[in-house]
Formats: sequence, structure tokens, C-alpha cells
Amino acid sequence: MLNTNYLLIAARKPKGITKNISLNPSQGFTIVELLIVIVVIAILAAISIVAYNGIQTRAKNATIEQAVGTYRKALIAYGTEKGSYPVTAYTCLGSGNDYSSGSCYAGAVRSEFETSMKGVISTLPSPNTDCYEGWGGCRKNFTLVVNNGWMVDGSPHVHYILYFIGGGANCTLGSLEGSYGNFLTTTSRGYMERRGSESMCIIPLPDSF
Repeated sequence: MLNTNYLLIAARKPKGITKNISLNPSQGFTIVELLIVIVVIAILAAISIVAYNGIQTRAKNATIEQAVGTYRKALIAYGTEKGSYPVTAYTCLGSGNDYSSGSCYAGAVRSEFETSMKGVISTLPSPNTDCYEGWGGCRKNFTLVVNNGWMVDGSPHVHYILYFIGGGANCTLGSLEGSYGNFLTTTSRGYMERRGSESMCIIPLPDSF
């Protein structure tokens, strides 16, 4: 049988406790707590934006180099078949719509190039139309270079494809090594010139067939 006197004693309110404890959820956060939450969210957002931009730049660079590789194969196929390249001067690779005036690096859009190349490749890859500002104004991808003065990979070449990538990345096409102006490229670094976070890359083409 339960001792009712014991239960009555246990149920009594302890002396000295006059304030009721409230668990009212409507009290909310303090200003300091809200500021901490806002700062944490801002930091996470900044980290996410930087990571996203890095991923986006790497993806764009990969697309650029894939397009350059396609152009290189098409140019070699054309030269093998015809015995020479379709043009004999600096030429913007792509269509006229891909370049604004003067944005192709030291070259020009040549309709005969586009027409000739469609004999060996049905669709010409479109260049990245972002501006690369490190070389005297807005420069865009890609250029077929015809120049006797560039020494790379230990030997002189006349024909190259020149292109740009961003994010401080190294060029991954070809194994270039040699000097050009005040810049030095090696097989480990893989780029021709770098200015700021932009890289100007070149990849040699065969000079004869």
C-alpha cells in the first residue's frame, strides 16, 4: 500500500521557489545570435561562389582546348589532302559572327578559310567569345598563326594555333619548350605566355606535307 503522506510531501512546492519557468518559444533569437547566423551564411555563400567560378572556368578551358584539338586535326587533314593549308596569313578560326572587330589576335576572319574547312569538317567549333584583356584589348579564341619568328619545342615553326584560357591554368595541348620574348615556356608549365590569371597558348602544326 502506498504511503500517501510521502506523496503529499513530494508534491509540495519547495520553499523559496516563487518564479515559474517559462518555455515560451516566441521569445526568438537575440540580435547577436542573428548577426552570427548572417555572418556564417555570408561566408558559406562566398565559398560556394568561388568554388562555382573555379569549376566554371575549368569547364570552359576544357571546352576551349577540345575545340582547338578539333581544329588541329581538321587542319592537318586538309593539309594532308591538299598539300597546304587553306590560308597563308593570320586567320581567326571560326565564323565572322564569333569575333568583334579586332578581337582576334593579330588576325582576320577569312570566309575562304571557313568554306575550305567545311570540306573536311561539317561543323566548325565555335570559339570562346570571352575577352582576354592581357594582350592589348579584347582578345578572343582562336587564331591560325603564320609566322617564321617563333621558336618553340626546340625547333622553328611557321604554323601554329594560338588560343587563350583563364583561371591561371596551364596549357595542356602539345609539349612546348623554348623562349618567346621575355616569357619562357616549359613542358611542365605548358603555357606560352601568362599575364595575370590569363594564359596565351600555342600549339604547333606541321609545316609541310
